[in-house]
Amino acid sequence: MTNFTIEYVGHACLLMDMDGERIITDPWFTNPVMANSWYHVPKYARTIDQLPFLDYIYVSHEHADHLDIPALRRLTPEATIVVPAFGDGKLERTLAEADLPQSIVALADGEIFETRYGAKLALYIADTGSKDSSLVAAKGDTCVFNHTDNWITSAKMLKIGKQWPIDIAFQCYAGVGSFPSYMLWPLEHRIELGAAKKIQLFERMKEAMLALQPKTVVPFGASFGYLRPETLWLNNVCATDPVECRKWLLEQGVSIPITLMDHGDKWVKSLGVKRGKVRHSLAITSEKVEEYSKFYARTIAQKRAEEHVDDAYLALNDEMLGDYLRAWVEVVRSNFRKMPLSIQFSISGKQGVIWTVDFGAEDEIVSKKILPLPNLYLSLTDIELFNGLVHRHYSLTDLYLASRIQMNRYPYETYHRAFFDSFFWWSEGEQIARNRERANEIGTLWREGLN
Repeated sequence: MTNFTIEYVGHACLLMDMDGERIITDPWFTNPVMANSWYHVPKYARTIDQLPFLDYIYVSHEHADHLDIPALRRLTPEATIVVPAFGDGKLERTLAEADLPQSIVALADGEIFETRYGAKLALYIADTGSKDSSLVAAKGDTCVFNHTDNWITSAKMLKIGKQWPIDIAFQCYAGVGSFPSYMLWPLEHRIELGAAKKIQLFERMKEAMLALQPKTVVPFGASFGYLRPETLWLNNVCATDPVECRKWLLEQGVSIPITLMDHGDKWVKSLGVKRGKVRHSLAITSEKVEEYSKFYARTIAQKRAEEHVDDAYLALNDEMLGDYLRAWVEVVRSNFRKMPLSIQFSISGKQGVIWTVDFGAEDEIVSKKILPLPNLYLSLTDIELFNGLVHRHYSLTDLYLASRIQMNRYPYETYHRAFFDSFFWWSEGEQIARNRERANEIGTLWREGLN
């Protein structure tokens, strides 16, 4: 029998020992991320310095709670980083430009990678338009599925389940869209959409479970909280916990066994879950997030001080985003004549910058109006856009890829696909050069202003 142990480190991070070969998944150890808003809640049972020698490191996608460059620099230099090959090479370039000591292997969708000692790893890329991936790890008689926060259709999950006899599936059940720009919405919409997001993700997890048919499922991927004093209330609206998730799934009649694991708990096929030394309440309570907010008070204050962006730069952000959107609309407006697509773009920070594109509008398609419920909501922080303009030279495609995207109406094919396709098409050829030229102008003005 294979000695295959899984330790739940926290969030989407698993430490797997496959008969002596160790792989860690999505090692997020740097607090905070997501516009300095997400912190570990509850704390991990291990610090990064307490991790053992690693053979492999899996990074599912580019979001900061999964791709933690400072953490990767501190992990085993002899390890191999395994990533999905999305096709654009950006994730591979990001890792290469970080000058990490580890080697990098990019796997195509469904490609099986055999480790030095015979374990098998396979990555499955989202077929719903997002850049994300999931991992299958198998050796001997044990097969594990790490969903991360990927969104795979039921049809594809069904194929994965038929190919691999999954013993245990770690499936994400939580998240939040459009944060921190979410804060710009009217309060009633924030509450409504936050509650709807919970159920949407529970539903997505249920569909994935029923298609994959693992022997047991562990709800995971939600070890974070909003700890700034002004956003503590968000935890009551958006955050959820595995106890609530299991309760909802059981009420829906799901018969697949649901296993709850705390940080530091370990799973072995023959024994089930062995509880770790550190015990947390798996429920995210108001008292708990307030306690963590006080614990991180110094870090929160420091990060807030670092976020200052000059008013003149915000004006340039505003101007450039407006220019981009007007030009994009001129090119693609004929594609959306029969589709009342509405999109809200926002840059949040010291001052909010908002642009709305509403193809169903009677007057201005591109405006500064705030729509109560657009079809799509894309958000950036001013810091992200600043870094993109000055250092990376955003094109429109980059702007879309870097955004946190919230889809507010279904079906997916009607709005998401048409919109995404128009972005990719629009950024081909000469337009990329024009976008970069404009970005260089903005970057030059900003640097001159600093001097």
